[in-house]
Amino acid sequence: RSKPLQWYYSHFPTIESFLGRGALMTGEASPGYMPYPDVVESVVKRLSPDWKPGSFGDDEDAGVKAWKEHVRFLPKIIAIVRDPITRAVSSYKYNYIEPAMKRLKSGRGITAAGEQIPGKKSDKYYLRHHLFSFEELAFAELAMLKECLK
Repeated sequence: RSKPLQWYYSHFPTIESFLGRGALMTGEASPGYMPYPDVVESVVKRLSPDWKPGSFGDDEDAGVKAWKEHVRFLPKIIAIVRDPITRAVSSYKYNYIEPAMKRLKSGRGITAAGEQIPGKKSDKYYLRHHLFSFEELAFAELAMLKECLK
């Protein structure tokens, strides 16, 4: 269920504090919108509920012109994308390797069989004996996806 627009606005500076610092724009950064193509349409509808896309009848050019003029004043969603493999490797390191290394080096690691993993070893030791490689993790995720799609 969506929250009121005022809730969303409450996460940004007020107009007074914003302009008082000489800022001309504000925004957020989140890849969370990318899998949901209806987000753009939802944003437009919430920020301009009176807009009716088909209000120009059969004159498609007039409709497109009117649309461009209308959206000119709406917030923009800008997508800056990375190479998907580079992004996936970065995510693997940040979300899997770094937290796992921290836990293992502290001596709080436990094997699947319930045995304690010794702490204070080298990164190479943990990578070789206790962590999945990027490729192993990718294949495991693909296998899980295949099962889900059956």
